[in-house]
Amino acid sequence: MRPESSHPVPVTSSSAAVESSPISQSYNGTHAVFRLLRCSGWGPELMNLGYFPHRGWLGLPGNLLVSLASRQQLLAMEAIKHLDVKPGDHVIDIACGHGGAAYILKCATPAARVSGIDLLAENIVLANDMFPRIDGLSFVQGNAQNLPMEDQSVERALCCEAAFHFPDKAQFLRESARVLKPGGRLVVVDFVWRSAESRACKDHELARHVREVWQWDDLFTEAEYRNAGAAAGLRLLHEVDWTNHVTRPLQEIFEVDVWLSQRSWGRRLLHDFQPLTRHFSDADWAAVAYTASAHRFVQQHSRYKVFVFDK
Repeated sequence: MRPESSHPVPVTSSSAAVESSPISQSYNGTHAVFRLLRCSGWGPELMNLGYFPHRGWLGLPGNLLVSLASRQQLLAMEAIKHLDVKPGDHVIDIACGHGGAAYILKCATPAARVSGIDLLAENIVLANDMFPRIDGLSFVQGNAQNLPMEDQSVERALCCEAAFHFPDKAQFLRESARVLKPGGRLVVVDFVWRSAESRACKDHELARHVREVWQWDDLFTEAEYRNAGAAAGLRLLHEVDWTNHVTRPLQEIFEVDVWLSQRSWGRRLLHDFQPLTRHFSDADWAAVAYTASAHRFVQQHSRYKVFVFDK
């Protein structure tokens, strides 16, 4: 049975409901998993899962010793490399969250102009509070499916680990193509189903729990991204599978935490290395354990990929 302390937000089959749902609750610490992430140094500037260069169980000790914040910064920087930004380019970060990736993008490419766009007004306020008065960096409220940009007005666009929230991903790709200049580039980092058959798992109890925690209704398949991009007038330059560098190692870290939490000596070890976990109750750890098993189930049917489109 699912622990009641997980505080799920009900999932509805209506994509419109998902669009208007409180997505911010996915990241605000309502669920024990997000509180554990925060205890491990995750966020608040960045909201991605982090990129772990060490792969597999042999790399687990190294992954356990680094801060999640540094892994989040590395993921943003790895995604930015695919943009190939040139001096003078106008770059937009679609669904920029708290603005951390847009800030890193500006620091990495100081001669570019960077605009962060997000649906949630509170995210724009927070981004402006954290990154104020930086020439060439701005934040504006807007919808990824109706971008507040003129036609052919930007050279580069990034959407990092956000499109899985979008009710209409094909419309997001069409909008991105609309605002890109000829020769422009869109980089999308997202979760995808491995195949159309994999989508059948989304109504399983474990998959529904993951959807509740992260507030999404459905994912694209890899083929759907390719086809929708082509239909929007975008050419797929290349795609990269980051599953072994993102979702899989983070899952391994969570499973170590769960294993330790189930032992009295392990709980003490967690308290020593992650002091903020001292406030976790048995119910909180049960919620984390159930959510870890749910994520393991979804990972069997999904991948974490980078799609690089040119216009």
